[in-house]
Amino acid sequence: VDEHGNVKLPLDVGTQIQCLWRDGKHHPVRIIERRRAGTAAPLPKKGGVKEDRGAAEGGETKDDKEGYEYYVHYVEYNRRLDEWV
Repeated sequence: VDEHGNVKLPLDVGTQIQCLWRDGKHHPVRIIERRRAGTAAPLPKKGGVKEDRGAAEGGETKDDKEGYEYYVHYVEYNRRLDEWV
C-alpha cells in the first residue's frame, strides 16, 4: 500500500488484506498462493512458497497488475474454507 492508500498489484504471498466473502461481508485473509488467471496451478518457488511463472522468473510483464488469482485463508475460519479468489 502506498502513501495514498492505493494497493500495489500483484499482491505478494503472505499479504494480509480484507476480502469479500460469500456472506457479503469483508473478512481478514492471508494470501497463501497466487497464480495467473486461467492457469491450472502455481509453480513452486525456492523455500516452498508457490508463485506464478512471471514472478518466479524475475521478469515483469504488462499483465503483472491484472490477471491474478489468489488462494486465501480466511483468518477467522477453519482452513477447509480456504479458496481461490
